[in-house]
Amino acid sequence: MIADKIHPTVKDQDISGEVRLKGVGAARGYAIGKAYLYKRDAIIIDQRIITETDVADEQDKYRKSVEQSNRELVKISTITHQKLGEEFSAIFDAQILMLFDPEITRLILDFISNSRMTAESATDKAYSQHIDLLKALSADHHMTQRITDLEDVKDRVIRNLQRGKLLSRVEESSIIVSDNLTPADMILFSRQNIQGIALNFGGLNSHVALIARSLNIPLVIGLHKASSAIHPGDDLIIDGTDGYLIARPSAVVMEKYHRKIEKFARFIRLFDQSAQGDSVTADGRRVTVNANIEFRDELNELDTCGAEGVGLYRTEHLFLSRGYFPSEEQQYSYYKSLFELVGHHPITIRAFDVGGDKVLESSFQEQNPFLGWRGIRILLDRPEIFRNQMRAILRASYGHRVKLMFPMIHNLGQVRLIRSHMNELMTELKRLNVPFNPIPVGIMIEIPSAAIQAPVLAREVDFFSLGTNDLTQYTLAVDRGNDIIAGLYRELEPAVLYLIYQTILAGRQAGIPVSICGELASNLLAIPLLVGMGIDEISVIIRRAPEVRYVIQNVRQSDCETLVDEVLSLTTVSDIEQHLRSWMQAHLPALGQYLS
Repeated sequence: MIADKIHPTVKDQDISGEVRLKGVGAARGYAIGKAYLYKRDAIIIDQRIITETDVADEQDKYRKSVEQSNRELVKISTITHQKLGEEFSAIFDAQILMLFDPEITRLILDFISNSRMTAESATDKAYSQHIDLLKALSADHHMTQRITDLEDVKDRVIRNLQRGKLLSRVEESSIIVSDNLTPADMILFSRQNIQGIALNFGGLNSHVALIARSLNIPLVIGLHKASSAIHPGDDLIIDGTDGYLIARPSAVVMEKYHRKIEKFARFIRLFDQSAQGDSVTADGRRVTVNANIEFRDELNELDTCGAEGVGLYRTEHLFLSRGYFPSEEQQYSYYKSLFELVGHHPITIRAFDVGGDKVLESSFQEQNPFLGWRGIRILLDRPEIFRNQMRAILRASYGHRVKLMFPMIHNLGQVRLIRSHMNELMTELKRLNVPFNPIPVGIMIEIPSAAIQAPVLAREVDFFSLGTNDLTQYTLAVDRGNDIIAGLYRELEPAVLYLIYQTILAGRQAGIPVSICGELASNLLAIPLLVGMGIDEISVIIRRAPEVRYVIQNVRQSDCETLVDEVLSLTTVSDIEQHLRSWMQAHLPALGQYLS
């Protein structure tokens, strides 16, 4: 009964009747195709106790399974690199490292030889122990992805031990319906020209969602009952923009979505054309459009996508890919080549933003890691980490347009400590005659206390960057990675918009620029509102830059300012969304029709 309230059941319907399921749109776009229900066969582990004479054979079976798994992952990584570049092939490179993890390997061989387990049972136990430990340590987004990757590696090794197949042939133009998928599933399905994906579970920021967005495959998550409501071969419509899955649609609905697909393709071409124009409103106000970047391969697209620079460069992968913080010299070499690759474009580097689960001893467990030791708290408590990264960036900055920003700031004391440390480092480099550029220092506004104190903070930093993902999460007390409550995560909630507006006003009054780099910046309905509020820079994933520029080029600053007054007078998120849609229909009718 309780479960039905959380995930309402789909009422029994005639197999020919239309079924409309509501989930969460995780990758925009529309598609029509036939249903392919994908379900992995349950893995049944051979739990028997082996004899001493079987030990060598079982260990050999395990080693051969690892070799086969490695060949598969290398192939998938190569395909991914060709399709999407280093950013996504790194997912599978990390899985390869997990596959050869010395501690897990030692445990498996030990279980076989000393506990007389089969290779399957030993593999299952060793990986499961490691996964359970990570689950106990933290529930943050990065740890969740690491756990998912470990589970994928475990299943792959066991299926190879059993000589099972991971993926059967899928008819082209299918829409995949499943409980969930792995990143490897996504890459292999993409080679079979699938049209869309509908998942009962999943996360907005999972590897699967990120890959779907990059491959332009519509994805809806959080449907919960899709597998029981959909039949193999059903006609399906997937709406990744508004989060709907429609089975056995009527002729009228089918025609409506055919028109949506045509409009979507037309506007994609229009957006691409806007990448070449200036990012200036129709009445002359400039709003800079930058790109959020994590891997260097993406920088090749800056000019073609119309991004004027890098508004957010994440540095966590330097730590996560190694499992330890790199030395100053390692970082200097990396940043120097990075800045040379960026060339004349400006770049904003975010200091390490990792959770305490990555740094603390495994024996220590934080009860609430989202509110725990992470971001700037780690950097200030571990000055050697702060020092190595900042010295490396300062040294590499010479001759380049570099800015620095710090995450998870919640009070003025942290800002003053940062300033003090930075001044000491610059004084030291001057004494050593090491050249560097004076670097603007900014902070991310992603904790409500920082937004409330924005007028005070603005007097002591060079710029603000609104991290609306965490700002929304902390303001609404909603875990954005929890699919059960994903519908409550609404960045257009009045309270969130109020904090954003107050932050922008504080920046304007202090004479410092304010940028935004969260998901809200990619919401086309929100762009006129942000422009009206006075945002100076909008930073989005690189492939969304053309459409953001299109909106900016086709609105008037004066109209957008009026829109702000209208929206801030509204009291519910549904009223705000409806008003923004109506405004878009009136001021950009073609785009409004496209978004409707």
